[in-house]
Amino acid sequence: MYIVLYCSNQIQDSYEKSEALSSIAEAVAKLNSSEKAIPLLEKVLKAANQIQDSDDKARALTSIAENSAKLDNWRLARDAFTKCPTDDCKVESRAKVLTIWAENNNSALVDLDEEE
Repeated sequence: MYIVLYCSNQIQDSYEKSEALSSIAEAVAKLNSSEKAIPLLEKVLKAANQIQDSDDKARALTSIAENSAKLDNWRLARDAFTKCPTDDCKVESRAKVLTIWAENNNSALVDLDEEE
């Protein structure tokens, strides 16, 4: 996984970089080990902060926040959404994080999503 992250850092196009980092964040969250995932997500966050285009940066940070929350790492989720460059990013990423938190604390909310 570190090799993939290294390769994503070589990408110059901000859209392609944000897509690569978002994909890495999703893959890392699927690891069943927070111990392995969190250091990787921290590196992904660091790489995302270097994206210049605000829309592309927002896309990557939202994914990092969401996937950190899926791992119950609320500190890293907060670190990601507080770095959002736009108000839309701040709202979207916080909404995703809070939804995950609420569903973790009330399984009935998950059932509501499945009914729709």
